[in-house]
Amino acid sequence: MAFAVGPVLGLIADFRAGGLISSTWSSCMDLPWQTAYDITDDPRFDLVGDFPMLAAYCLAFPLGCLATLLVVRSRDRLTVVLAGSAVGLLALFAVFAVDLTSNLSPPRGNYLQSRCPHGVPPWWPAFLPVRDSGPPSGFEHRG
Repeated sequence: MAFAVGPVLGLIADFRAGGLISSTWSSCMDLPWQTAYDITDDPRFDLVGDFPMLAAYCLAFPLGCLATLLVVRSRDRLTVVLAGSAVGLLALFAVFAVDLTSNLSPPRGNYLQSRCPHGVPPWWPAFLPVRDSGPPSGFEHRG
């Protein structure tokens, strides 16, 4: 069952991560959301470059469940299923977190310093690392 549900959960999580990244880029660059979404032509967003991340999303839940099934030895089937689901969701959340920390900041310093100091949105928790966006490149939105 986990191998049927896992890819669906993975695709939903990947889609949500892409939307959150696009929204952040839109805010940091002061661009309309659709324009920021179109700019996300980085390797993370094309099919070939995104394949490893997409595979990680789709396999995180099933592999977490499978690992739990191999480790947990309980006669109660519900306990094993709940433990497997919890570990699978934690694995999926870990992939989501790695994706965000790697891709949340607009690339190549294309952000407005006043909106996102150092390329990091103000709402991002300071204790979580995020990929450095690079120095400001003189990016200025001319709307």
